[in-house]
Amino acid sequence: MPFDGSKIYENPTAKSLGNYIFKITSGQVLHHETSVFAARAEEMAMLVSTYTVQFAQHKGTLPLPDGEVILVTGTTGSLGAHVLKTLVSLDSVRHIYALNREGGKKGVDVRDRQLAAFQLQRIDGSILTSSKITLLEGDLQDANLGLSENVIRELRGSVTSIIHL
Repeated sequence: MPFDGSKIYENPTAKSLGNYIFKITSGQVLHHETSVFAARAEEMAMLVSTYTVQFAQHKGTLPLPDGEVILVTGTTGSLGAHVLKTLVSLDSVRHIYALNREGGKKGVDVRDRQLAAFQLQRIDGSILTSSKITLLEGDLQDANLGLSENVIRELRGSVTSIIHL
C-alpha cells in the first residue's frame, strides 16, 4: 500500500509519529513505502526548482562571518531549550541570539525564565554562562521585534540563520 499521507493520522501522537519516522529512517518500514517517499520528495524538489527559477539571486553586501550566527526564538519552551543546548555545543556555531517574548511572567527576566526552562528539561543551566549566547526579549509582532535600533543593526549585520520556534 503506497504512502498517501494517512500515516500521519494513523500515528496521532508525537511519540507514535516519531516511532514511525524512526522506523522509516532505520529501514524497518517496507521498501515500497520508502520509495514512494523518495519519489514524492523528488517531485517536490522539481516543483521548487520549476517555480523558483526566476527568483532573484541574493547578493550579500557584507562579508560572511566565520561560523554561523543564529537567531532562535522560543528557547524558553521545551523544544527551544533543547535546540539552544544543541546549538551551543556545535563548533560551527559562533553565536546564538535567543529571542523570547518579553514579560512571560511578571517580574521574571528572560535569563531566569531560560534557566527555569533548562531546569524543567533537565538541561545544565551553566550553558547560560557561554559567551556564545545573547538572551533577548522582544515582541515578534513589532516591526523591529521590540528591539533597539542598535540590536537590530547588530542582528542584520551578523545573523546567518533564523530558527523560529
